[in-house]
Order: sequence, then structure tokens, then C-alpha cells
Amino acid sequence: MQKNDIRLIVMDMDGTLLNSKQKISEKNAQTLRKAAEQGIKLAICSGRAAADIALFVRENQLTDCAPLGVNGTNIWLDPTGTEIANHVINRETLEKTVRILWDANVLFTCFSRNNLAVLHDDEGTKDFIWVSHKGVDLHLYHGPDGLKKIWDVGVNKIIAIFPDEQSIEDTRKKLIDVGGLEISSSWKDNLELMPEGINKGTAVAELAAHLGLDASQVMTFGDFDNDLPMIEWAGWGTAMGNANEKVKKAAKLVTLTNDEDGVAWAVQKYALK
Repeated sequence: MQKNDIRLIVMDMDGTLLNSKQKISEKNAQTLRKAAEQGIKLAICSGRAAADIALFVRENQLTDCAPLGVNGTNIWLDPTGTEIANHVINRETLEKTVRILWDANVLFTCFSRNNLAVLHDDEGTKDFIWVSHKGVDLHLYHGPDGLKKIWDVGVNKIIAIFPDEQSIEDTRKKLIDVGGLEISSSWKDNLELMPEGINKGTAVAELAAHLGLDASQVMTFGDFDNDLPMIEWAGWGTAMGNANEKVKKAAKLVTLTNDEDGVAWAVQKYALK
């Protein structure tokens, strides 16, 4: 593939933009800043809260990068918190889902914008501000009381951690029967649950539409199953060298690994003028 009119670059974080030390390398940061200087819009689409993504954006001087938080259910146009979309799980669906996970006795976390409620957590019931910056606080709550604090605000995503593959499959079947959920995974030991029809692909499509762009002008990067929708949607869907085989098979391009500055390599080769 040759260079094309790429106007939007969207990256997953863990295993993609971040290296194994959980850092954005200087080479990746420099390359992305150069892309921004050439008028290319940047975005990070992650399972993390948008405010958490914004911390990395600010630290690496990616000043106009859009955080697409909580697997693309909470979409910011920029790191200052300009929200353009927020999708939450239907209340009835949420109640049934929480009951299934509670009965399964697994650790699970409910995300509500920049609030997290952890259920079945051995750390106890202490609530606290996880991190705070530029007037945006990320609150971490524990237990059923913590869930009640975010219940009425709306839950964007639930992530559940399982002890083995059989537990995952048994629970997945029950959740499919509930309906109203988009079910994915960000690692082999978890399930990620979002509102039905909402995923990283729809988030990228929403942002692109907001910017007046189509799929042919969008480059995406990812490494695991929950990245598949945005890899498949974008005209320049790119799998990391460390991605699983399913993602590599779906991608139009395969770059180097996250520890080899794979994002920078592909951006330099295909997007920069």
C-alpha cells in the first residue's frame, strides 16, 4: 500500500501505543506530533476512562488528541473534556448483568465516565479519588454501595476477570441470553461488556463523521479482540506485530511490535507527507 490521504489516526493504548513499560516512547510521541503538525487528527481509543487517556495525551504533548474512553462509549473531541457522545448500558440489562456476575463470584468493575465501581474486591470498601487533573477527578468506589453511586449516572462498560476459560464461556452464554450487550475481550482472562451495537469501531466512525471524514481517510492500530471493529472499519486498519492472529488476519497492514515503535513505523511509512 502507498501513502494516501490519511486524516485521522486512532490508536489503542495497552499493547499498541504503550510499550511494555506502559509508556509512550519518544519516537512514537515525536512521530505523532509531526502528524498533528501536518493536519492529521489524532485519537486514542481505549478501555481506560477518557480522563485517564487524557493524562497520557498531556504528558506527551499530544495537545489535540481525542480520548475515546471506555472502549469508545465515552467520546471526547479533545483532552479538555469536550464530550461528543456518551453511550450507557440499558438499566434493565445492567441489573440482570450485575446479578449474573455477582452470582458467579468474579471480580468485576463498572465504568461510568470517569468513575469506577469495583465489585467483589479484596481491598475492602474504601472509596477515593484515583487521580485528578485539570478539574477532572477519576473516582474509584468499592462494593455495592459504590455501584449505587454511579448507577443513576449510567454505566458505560463492565469488565469482569475470570479464573479460567470455562468460567468465561459459561458466563458468556448467560450474558448472551440477557441481550442488549456488546461482548468482547481485551485479554484472554476477561469479558468486556458495552451497550449493544457500541464498540471501538462505532466510536471511530462517530468521530470520523464529526470531522467530516470517511473510512478511507482513517488509520487505526490495535492488538487484541476488542480492537477488531475499528481495525475492520478503517481503510487503513493496522495490526501491531504483537497482535493476536485474529487481529492480524483482519488488518490491511501489519506493523512492528509495541516495543519496536510500531505505531511510529507505520505512520511514517503510510501517513506522513
